[in-house]
Amino acid sequence: MQIKTVHYSALLNLGNYSNEKIGFTAQLSEGESVEQVIEQLREKVKQNGGTNAEELYQTMYRGRRELAELERKIKNATDQWNATAEFLRAQGIKPDTGNMPQFTNLLPEIKEEDSGVVDGEIEEELEVESSDF
Repeated sequence: MQIKTVHYSALLNLGNYSNEKIGFTAQLSEGESVEQVIEQLREKVKQNGGTNAEELYQTMYRGRRELAELERKIKNATDQWNATAEFLRAQGIKPDTGNMPQFTNLLPEIKEEDSGVVDGEIEEELEVESSDF
């Protein structure tokens, strides 16, 4: 299969629940790879999408890096837990020690509710006298 035309588009968040779709199509030239052309088109979309597009890409990139780091830390902690559990079982110290539990029955993610500030006033404070009980 030979690819002659490449199209790249992105749906950009403009804020305030508004989106804009920007896309470009390019013809592959002799010696160009599909990946190179897609990267060039992606850059063109970022340039024409304004600061929101660049911020969106940066946020997405940081999020992916953070996710990969957290996944690595979880894997290391799980491996360490399992190695410790195996050591304890082998030594007979705690033969019923299990491997790291797989948390499959977790509750769904809690979505943050909108919160607002309520202004109020204290009209007067009441004094309560204590009586002997």
